[in-house]
Amino acid sequence: MNIKGISGNATSGKFSIETLCLLLITCLMLSLDFNKELQWYSGFGIILLGLISVGIPHGAVDYLLETGKWNSQSSPLFILNYLLKGAAMGMAWYFIPQLAIIFFIGYSAWHFGQTDGVHWNFKSWESNLWGAWILLFILGTHGTETNDILSSMGNKIKFPDFPWYGMLPWLIYSAIKKNYNHLLTIFWISLTSQLPLIFAFGLYFIGQHSWISWNHIKIRLQLTHKNIWFKSLPFHAGGWLLLVLFLKFWSTRFDTHPSQMWGTFFIFVGCISFPHVISMNKMYIKMFQGIANQNT
Repeated sequence: MNIKGISGNATSGKFSIETLCLLLITCLMLSLDFNKELQWYSGFGIILLGLISVGIPHGAVDYLLETGKWNSQSSPLFILNYLLKGAAMGMAWYFIPQLAIIFFIGYSAWHFGQTDGVHWNFKSWESNLWGAWILLFILGTHGTETNDILSSMGNKIKFPDFPWYGMLPWLIYSAIKKNYNHLLTIFWISLTSQLPLIFAFGLYFIGQHSWISWNHIKIRLQLTHKNIWFKSLPFHAGGWLLLVLFLKFWSTRFDTHPSQMWGTFFIFVGCISFPHVISMNKMYIKMFQGIANQNT
């Protein structure tokens, strides 16, 4: 499945500026390994900037995605429905955390695979396999950190370890298909196995997933980055406010258990990402239906 204009260099075999930037950022982070404090502050600054620019905003215009119209208003019914879905996920975290974790990892892998799959012009099975593989790789190459965070979220099952060379099959696959931009993406993602988990996941989530989603949204709405960002601002700001409140009231053990803070953060992400995944899926369905109608 391919939408003209979405893939661009992703399927042309050329290296994109965005991919090269992600490789350079990854190398910069690795070069700061001799000074953990400097690495932390630099990495956290990059992640924070990325969350503000596209990470959070790419999920803050969901109310526009189904219609694809810039002038669509965020109806109270849509907002209520969105909040109820997030609240339902929060209730699941509270009462059945183990199932919530499995569900969260499952739909996250599917969502990552769907977005990247459209970008890379993958078949459905390739998209699903890629999404599961990339999440398994990022989490599994940081076993200790992953299990500490998941444990703080209520997990009782050890997350499997994954070797740093675990992306090798995809590297070979991309080389055979002569998709060199995908090959370079796999290379920098493999390098992130040597970074702390938060930076490895953050670089993928912001630099790969959120940026690709943002460009798909721009195609859907036919607007510039700047215009969409300002349109997302009310929900974007609201998201940060909800995060602060969530961190304040969900857990109070951050000082003695740092992993609890990240666990709480990802529980919040699970709550707000669930309705977002549904909205993005509906957007892709609408886009593909539009392409199909144009071709008939």
